[in-house]
Parts: sequence; structure tokens; C-alpha cells
Amino acid sequence: MIFKALETENLKVINILRMPLMIIVLFGHTVGFDILPVKWSWDFESIYILVSEAISHTFSRIVVPSFFVFSGYLFFLKIQEFTITIYKEQLRKRIFSLLIPYLASNLLMLIGILVKVNVFDLLGIPNIEGEEFKNLSLMDIFWNYPLNFPLWYLRDLICMTLLTPLFYLLFRFLGAFGILLLMIPYLLNLEINIPGFSLTGILFFGIGSYFGLKKLDLIITDYKIGLVFILISLILIIVCLISSQYPYYEQLIRVYAIIGIWAVFYGGYLLSKINNLSNLLIKTAGSVFFIYAVHEIYIINWIKGFFARINKTNDCMLQLMFYFIIPFICLFICYYLYVFLRRIMPTFINLITGNREITLKKNTIKT
Repeated sequence: MIFKALETENLKVINILRMPLMIIVLFGHTVGFDILPVKWSWDFESIYILVSEAISHTFSRIVVPSFFVFSGYLFFLKIQEFTITIYKEQLRKRIFSLLIPYLASNLLMLIGILVKVNVFDLLGIPNIEGEEFKNLSLMDIFWNYPLNFPLWYLRDLICMTLLTPLFYLLFRFLGAFGILLLMIPYLLNLEINIPGFSLTGILFFGIGSYFGLKKLDLIITDYKIGLVFILISLILIIVCLISSQYPYYEQLIRVYAIIGIWAVFYGGYLLSKINNLSNLLIKTAGSVFFIYAVHEIYIINWIKGFFARINKTNDCMLQLMFYFIIPFICLFICYYLYVFLRRIMPTFINLITGNREITLKKNTIKT
């Protein structure tokens, strides 16, 4: 009964956190990849840079690690003994919940680009994206550099699933020391540069796997401990903003990610105590994968382009205002596109999302 209560509470908080984390993803994709130096002054340009860097390039670094932790945790949570038979069954399930959605989402992006390239060619409009696209191989398109860029997470998650026997053996023989072993190369930024095997995926899926294998409570519920993680995370965000132009910045942001995920998990616990809001977040959680998969198929870029045309003079006050508007417009469009397609094409939506909404109704989650 104790494990059942722990499982129910953890799954509830995971479901609650999915939509807020998705909103942070949208904020992250509202600005470019370049990390700008923060200016500590009160003009609108400095405020815009400070806010966008704090949210999009710093706070957002806990999103993908959190999703990896969830996935590792859920993979092992209900497994009492890890056998070849169970491993094969888990891989079979992941074909439908990971592999097919990954391929389908990249295929949608490919179709979108092909349509755009051909339309632009017919109209005689220069298209840099089309020229770059023509130089890519199928391996590049579907694996090395996914056309739908955010799906690198799903690609890596597929690889982590294949490695689950190694995670099982690691934590069976080394226990929590296995996490420390995975942490060292991550903190030193010793990336192996093999597509699908990022150190982010290995460490955070590993952390989730350890908690799932040991049937430990993933969610912080103690007020004092949660507050400590929040305060340390806020301090690290400030330190990262100050250090963003220094060579050790990546190491600092990785320390923040390890601490920050626990602050977020505690935040999810606090949200679970607000009934109306938590029920709304759980209700919309089934749409998160769809939003994650489709928002980069021109939707968010079109919205950004629309507001850029309004703000032709690059007025910083307008930039700051639009920065908070764009993610929610994108969320609104993607969510109601999901609702609409769910009604008229339920089989297609089940295929492309790994049947996640049906899974949520059963109070379990596939990732």
C-alpha cells in the first residue's frame, strides 16, 4: 500500500509538471541560441536581455533533464525483477510510444520543408533553408541532426531505453555511487559526440532509473528541503548569468541543472495542492508531446516573424512585451490544433503522440 501511494503521488506530480515544463520550452525557443552578456542596468534593452537570458538560456536548462528523469523513473518503477523478457516487452512498447512518434514527427517536418521549398521555387523566392536542406542525407535528417530539432531529446531517449540493462547492472552493483560515476563526465562536459548518447540523457535518465529501481520517492515534499533547493537554484541562476561569457559557464550551468530539477519537482508538489490548477494541468498533460513535436514545424517561427514585422525598429520595450506573448500564442495554437485533430483524426493523433492521452486516462504514463 505504501508503494502504491508513493506511485500515485509521483505520477500525479509528473503529470502536473508536464505542461509548465512545456511552456518553458516555448520560452526557450522564442529567442535564438546565442547567449548574450547580461547588462546590469535599468534600460529596457538590459531588462529584456536579463529576463530572456534568465528564462530561455538558464532556467530552461532544467526542462530536458526533468523529462529524462521522469522517463527513467517510469521505465523501472513497476519492474520488480529486470529480465530479458521484461526488457523485450518494454522495447516493444517503446516502438509505439517513442520510435514511431519520433519518425512521424520528423516526417511531418520533412513534408513541411518540401512544401515550402517547392512553393518558394515556383514563386522565385530565395530560400536559404532549402539550399541547406538539399545537402542533408537521410541519416542527417532522421538521426544526426533531426529536422525537427527538439526531437533530439526523443532520439536520445530511444538510445537510453536500449541501454536500460546497463543502468540496471550499474545500480544493482554500485547503488547511488553509480549516479556519482555518471555525474563526473557530465560536470566536466566530456561529451562523446555520438548522436543519441548525450551525457545529459545518460545522467538524468540514470538518476530516474535509480529512483525507479529502488522505489524511492522522486518528489520532494518537505518544506525546508524544497526551500533550500529553490534558494540554491536561484543563486546558481544569478551566478550563471554573471558568468555566461566565461569558459567555465557550461560547467556551472550543469551544476545548476542537477540542483534545479529538485527545485522544480518540489514546485510540482506545491502545485498539486492547488486543486483547480492541478486538475487543469493534468487534463492538458496529454497534449504536451504533440505541442513539443509540432511547435517547431514553422508555427513558433511564423509567430516570431509576425511580431518582428510589427516591431521593425527593434523597440526593446515591445521586444520584452512580445517575449511574454509569443510562447502563449504558440501554446494556444498548438493546443487547440491538438484538440481539433484529436476529434477528427484520433487514430493519427494516437500514432504521432504514442497514444499518450489514453495512457493518462488509465493513470499511467508511457515515455
